[in-house]
Amino acid sequence: MEKKGSLGQVVKECFRVRPLAVYFVLAYLLSWLCWGVVFLTNRINASVAPIIAGLFTLLVGFGPFMAAILVVKVNGGSVKQWLRQIFVRKVKFHWYLVALVIPIAIINVCGELYALMGGDVVGGFDLNLLAILIPLFLFNTLLGGGQEELGWRGFALPKLQEKYNALSASIILGFLHALWHLPMFIIPGTYQANTSLLYYILNVIGFAVVCTWLYNNTGSIVPVMVFHGMNNTIPIFTLLPSFDPATMVIPEMPTLLTIAHLLTYLAVAIIISLSFGVKRLTRKAELPTLVYN
Repeated sequence: MEKKGSLGQVVKECFRVRPLAVYFVLAYLLSWLCWGVVFLTNRINASVAPIIAGLFTLLVGFGPFMAAILVVKVNGGSVKQWLRQIFVRKVKFHWYLVALVIPIAIINVCGELYALMGGDVVGGFDLNLLAILIPLFLFNTLLGGGQEELGWRGFALPKLQEKYNALSASIILGFLHALWHLPMFIIPGTYQANTSLLYYILNVIGFAVVCTWLYNNTGSIVPVMVFHGMNNTIPIFTLLPSFDPATMVIPEMPTLLTIAHLLTYLAVAIIISLSFGVKRLTRKAELPTLVYN
């Protein structure tokens, strides 16, 4: 009779045969456990509660990165080799500029579209908030969203593109990335808690197309992190009404504004897809690949 393998062997075989599926399970599990702590801590009346909640809120964003590390390590790969592949040094400067400018351009177009739809546009950029823009951008790039890209685009995207074209991979990853945020829809004070799930999913899919375009053209995760950081920073300074920098609570977006924002993002995604082709979202002959064993 054939002897059954141990649980450890079965788990290791899952990592080897289904690395991408295991990656997504781990990314959700690690981050959702942290969100669970945040959710419970917010209901505890103790002086240490805000500190614990803040710490685990930071840890949430490292779930996708840690999941990638685990998959690489269990499969006998080198984390250093993987990181060297995604942190490409020779990236033309204009790609960093593009990563910074696109979120600003999207917000400006969104504001114009919102006004055309009859929305009451808030008076543009508030110079009083300029002092916190740069530190908030750096925070969002390194700890407030940008670090997620080490896993999403640094690991999951190249793996998805081994099987799917770039646009399909972007849609799949955007959908799963959006659902990863589900716990935030029940945590007060978050952007997700004040918007609809359908809008958010479609918006993140549009966001994912831009991220794929940046990654496939540079082979580096850094411009994508910069784009993610700026994307999380600039809207609260230009569009969101009643934003209070003292509490950092994200206010609810008017319905017309969410529609304008979504239409703008999807338009950018469509323009990129038509201009660079859905197969690779780049004019380069080859896509970035991962070899870490």
